[in-house]
This record gives sequence, C-alpha cells and structure tokens, in this order.
Amino acid sequence: MKDYSKILRRVIKKITPSPEEKRNLNSIVRRCLQVAKKEAKKFKAKPMVAGSVTRDTWLPGKKEFDLFLLFQPNIKIERLEKYGLEIGKNIIKKLKGSFRIEYAQHPYVSGSVEGIEIDIVPCFNVKTAEELKSAVDRTPFHVKYLKKNLPLRLSNQVRLLKQFLTANNMYGADAKTEGFSGYVCELLIVKYKSFVNVLREAQKWRPGEIIDIEGFYEKEDYQKLRKSFWKQILILIDPTDRRRNTAAALS
Repeated sequence: MKDYSKILRRVIKKITPSPEEKRNLNSIVRRCLQVAKKEAKKFKAKPMVAGSVTRDTWLPGKKEFDLFLLFQPNIKIERLEKYGLEIGKNIIKKLKGSFRIEYAQHPYVSGSVEGIEIDIVPCFNVKTAEELKSAVDRTPFHVKYLKKNLPLRLSNQVRLLKQFLTANNMYGADAKTEGFSGYVCELLIVKYKSFVNVLREAQKWRPGEIIDIEGFYEKEDYQKLRKSFWKQILILIDPTDRRRNTAAALS
C-alpha cells in the first residue's frame, strides 16, 4: 500500500483549528452551558451541547454549535415550544448577544454571541428511539453514542474525511448538496477507523450498499431492507435507531 502518512499529516495541520480558535469557541460553549443550566432548571429541562464541537471534529472557521433543551416527555408540545423560546431568548440576552426565531419541526432560537452562532433547540427527553415524538429528539442519542464509540484520537480522521468531501462538493446533507452529513462522516470513522480505510472500502460500494455498524440485521434480511429504503443509494443504519438510514440524503 502507498504511504500517505506525510501528506495526511500536512493536511491535518492545515485543517485543525488553532489553539486560539478552540479556546474562543470552547469559552462561549462553557458560558452558554452555565447560563443554560440555570435557565432550563426553572422549567425542569436539561441543556445538552450537540454537534462536532462536543467531539472535536470541527473544521477551522466553524463558528457555531447547537444547544438542545431536553424537556420531560409528558410536557405538552405547546409548552415545550413556549418554554424553549423563553429559555433560548434569556440565554442569548444574558450572554449579551442578538437572536431571531427560526422554524423547523419546532420554533427555536438562533442566536449570535461574539461572532459565534448558537441554535437553541427544544426537544423531548425520551428514553428510547421508539418513543421519539419529533425528529430532533434523536440528537441526544447521537451525542451519547458518539461519546461512547468515537474516541478523541480519531477526531483528525473525521476532519480528513470532512475536508475531502468539502473539497469535492460532497459535504452536507442539504437538498442542494445531497451529500454526507457530519454525523455520517463520524459513523464511517467509527466503522472503518481511518480516513484511508473509508476510501478503500468506498471503492467496493455499489448502489444499495448496506452498512450496519451495530448488526441489527442479518445478511438474509438485506434484500428486504433495500426495499424498505427503496432508491436510497447508500444505507447506513443509524446505530441509535434501526429504522433510520442516516445517509438517506445522498444522491
């Protein structure tokens, strides 16, 4: 096999945020979480930071993170939305930032503090994927799974994959890009352990390829599974929810 290590080491230096950049982002994350704990407690909710900042897999120039507000699952949807907005606004105000209200499955607060964008999203604190009440409820499961299965020593391997995909206009699960999300990149590194291994394995992929990290399905179920995910080019089963294809956006 060719030795790519020198090239990859050089690239890693370029795509790793500087110590100052890390300090700045982590400082805002800490302050935000500190305020969020006090504000959320008033409504029996818990804050959780989500996204690549929690796993140190972010690329330089990323000035954003998500804060999820986990509410009791028995709370009414109207109250979750009302309290979520109230907590979100109070957090940004206390951090002396500006905010606006955005809309997805639930309305949420999108704020800006010292040039860092913060999305504050309310969700239900359900115990299993079977109890999901909305799409955003699964994010805390992703955070916990990656904390357990993606060691920090593999962070730079995720960065390499993200940068490779970015350079080839394939990073992002939005409708315009139809590419790989950050979560998919992280799962591929969990599965194959290195950027080079992902490329090597990807050469063997064919339409309808199935990657089932947790082994939810037997090989004899694969044909039936492909029918369930009809026309989805790569099937990467969500290790936190066997019913979901994390790579569904891929063209």
